[in-house]
Amino acid sequence: MKVEKMLMILLFLLVLLVGKGESQQLITQYLPHFVAGSLPGSDWESKLLLVNLSGGSNAVVVEFFDNSGAPMAVATNKGTNSSFMVLLPKPASDSVSSEVLQIMRQSGSFVTGWVKAYSVEPFGVDLEFQQFLPGSTESVGKADVPPSPVENVLTYPLAPNNGVSLVNPGSQDANITFTAFDRAGNKVREGKFTLARGAHTAMFFNQDPFFLEEKGIIVIASNIPLSGIALEFEGLVFKTIPRIPTPRKLDSRRAGIKIGFVYLNSNDRSPMPKVE
Repeated sequence: MKVEKMLMILLFLLVLLVGKGESQQLITQYLPHFVAGSLPGSDWESKLLLVNLSGGSNAVVVEFFDNSGAPMAVATNKGTNSSFMVLLPKPASDSVSSEVLQIMRQSGSFVTGWVKAYSVEPFGVDLEFQQFLPGSTESVGKADVPPSPVENVLTYPLAPNNGVSLVNPGSQDANITFTAFDRAGNKVREGKFTLARGAHTAMFFNQDPFFLEEKGIIVIASNIPLSGIALEFEGLVFKTIPRIPTPRKLDSRRAGIKIGFVYLNSNDRSPMPKVE
């Protein structure tokens, strides 16, 4: 049944591509973290909001993957599956065309993973996950997860209570290096780890492989473009942390004088091709 549904989705997208001409390409967006299910002291759910940004009707395919990159079936308000086609009607002149895909918190054991959404027409997508006390209908914490484009270099604020979620949506394993700097610009730690193709990982900066207790910035670089998001935790309150501009030069010294950080333009989202 799942194979038949995937074939129907691919056939539908093929029809759309042919109808739009050979130059039309898939628009793909990645959401590098979602959670759902139950833990001993809390319940979790995630909710995706899809918005039609085209002038006509639209169809967005949403796929869920587990930490290894395998398709993961989830219980939602639109049924249980690992892949969904969400139809967005043509927006009226005075309204927005949108749909919600909600992953139920009563879906069973606690799971984490990542999401891939794609269409041949422009669309917007955003994910919110929430934490609930068992039996409660009001959340005690929530965070917004915007789509994260794949990049080779990701830079985030560093603190022990901050965490990061990374996804390798590529077809090859990613060799990742990280370099951490304190607030004075001193290099405090660097290391390496591997993220398999399709895999997802999430950890605090004070955990393996980082083991960092300092505050400052951390630069994560990979030979394979990654999608990522950082989170800041203060007890039960947590929020996503936007990337910060990647330094062009790190811990630079010239004539015995420390130069410090030279940042990219704050509105330039593309990292420099070479980070020294």
